[in-house]
Amino acid sequence: MSQSKRAAARRASAGANGDYRSTSITIHDVAKAAGVATSTVSRALSGDGRVADATRRHVIEVADGLGYRPSRSARALRGAQTRTLGFLGPDFTNIMSLTHLQAAVRIAFERGYTLFVCDTQGQSDILAAQVERLVEHRVDGILFGRGIIMMTAEVERMLARSGIPLEPDVELSAEADYEGTRPFNPYLERAEIERGASMVAYRHLFALGHRKIAYFARPISMRTVMGDTRRATLREAVAQAELPEEALVEVLAVNPEDCIAEVQNLAGLADPPTAIVCGNGLLTTGILRGIYRAGWRIPDDVSLLTFGDSPWHMAQHPPVAVIHHDYAAAARRALDRLIARAEHAEEIPNPPRRPAEFLPRGSLGPPRAR
Repeated sequence: MSQSKRAAARRASAGANGDYRSTSITIHDVAKAAGVATSTVSRALSGDGRVADATRRHVIEVADGLGYRPSRSARALRGAQTRTLGFLGPDFTNIMSLTHLQAAVRIAFERGYTLFVCDTQGQSDILAAQVERLVEHRVDGILFGRGIIMMTAEVERMLARSGIPLEPDVELSAEADYEGTRPFNPYLERAEIERGASMVAYRHLFALGHRKIAYFARPISMRTVMGDTRRATLREAVAQAELPEEALVEVLAVNPEDCIAEVQNLAGLADPPTAIVCGNGLLTTGILRGIYRAGWRIPDDVSLLTFGDSPWHMAQHPPVAVIHHDYAAAARRALDRLIARAEHAEEIPNPPRRPAEFLPRGSLGPPRAR
């Protein structure tokens, strides 16, 4: 008998004799002995109606045999709140995700909740492990961070079947079945509330005299409604300004590192763009590094406009012009809605969203004559 099997046997024997400290038996032990996922154990013990009766009886029997007595989550199993919320951060290298998180932590604290913070780092396996742990702990709700999550069918099913309130309250399928990953950004409303500010920013660029603009975005496999709307808005602005199609140069980049070489390539053109628009805040740092390596100066050689805002943008020299979102207000709105659903409120608050704002800082200037 292997060491792990002997350990399991000792735990089972101790549980049967009633002299084993139940806190040493974990939900993972129950899942392994029952031959099911830990999320299934959690749902079965919490009375989730989507677990088959036969499966629930089997899990309970195994848990009793091992002497498993959840303590930390006992309140949740009785139907009470845990006063905990999950935060799924897409990638904290994106400064906007951190800004949103800081506001969420503070507001959750004010409401008497603790936030379990998960940095998925853009990795589907990390995402799956963290979601499973949030489900296991029976958090009262899950808040999505700002940015793109590479969703898998496994995670989508797990979230849909958990019954845990989500914010934004998006539709996920308990029967999701697809290969690989799909880009997932639940903040669809931002695509429309920033269109007006984006148009003001683009017209400002044209008024300064820019006639060739490079637009940096993620590749098609990583684009969402947000990314498509931003690109379409810029194309519309170019058409309204009666500029030729070649006035817009689209550059695709997966991560900030890709942007460094792409900017240097642009700088080497006989007729380089005089302005850069960063369509995804995650890419901003790479674009800045590429500009400095190319020997360009902002805004003398190239102007820069990006989406999202933070103290980091203001600390640059010169400060970076942005399409600004009030992430603190957005976090408060999201948590008010999430907590209302977690507490089974009769009405879910739906305050109006604050529109985005164009902040024309020092990174924008007229193009230098070449």
